Amino acid sequence: MKLKTILIILLLTIPIAWSLEECKKITEPEDIPCRVTTTWPYTSACGSYSAQIINDSGVILNTVNLTDFGSSGLCNFTFNYTEKGSYIYNITSGDSGNITVEVKNLMLGIIIGIGIICGIFLWLSFSLDNSHLVLKLFLIFEVITLLSVIPATFILHDTSVLFHTVYIRFLWVFWIYVSVYFIYKVLLWLGLVSQGETEDEA
Repeated sequence: MKLKTILIILLLTIPIAWSLEECKKITEPEDIPCRVTTTWPYTSACGSYSAQIINDSGVILNTVNLTDFGSSGLCNFTFNYTEKGSYIYNITSGDSGNITVEVKNLMLGIIIGIGIICGIFLWLSFSLDNSHLVLKLFLIFEVITLLSVIPATFILHDTSVLFHTVYIRFLWVFWIYVSVYFIYKVLLWLGLVSQGETEDEA
């Protein structure tokens, strides 16, 4: 008798365990497929309504029919696109919504990575002597700029473009500085420029 009771409980809990969760506005790929449920009961049968799923390029990916959400009177459909990006769904009833698929766990990695980079830049800037004052100031300025990316990760869905812009700017300025400093040292070694003359000119 106990065995039958346990089997009945297991059979009743399996559909609950395997039921789809409601899609969030920002959903991670691991939580897909998920369910989109209407917020109010439609007047006609759910099967007479359909939803178009559109990606962020405006391409219609699929048209799906709505089904009954149990005995609640609400309708629902399954969203199953795991590729990162923004998706819009338009229901023939006039309802619409937006789902953004992204890996939110990367935010912690971005914050830790930026912190490590800022620490290296600060260590490098304070390790340089006063003859590299321009590079020291640039590194400190770059640290301040990178730190501003951290709060941006909570506002923007994708900070990769912003981070890439900061990184490219750092590379350009750094290598221009290194090139100018190398040319100066070569001219100094060849005797075409003397250190005393540059100090007098300054």
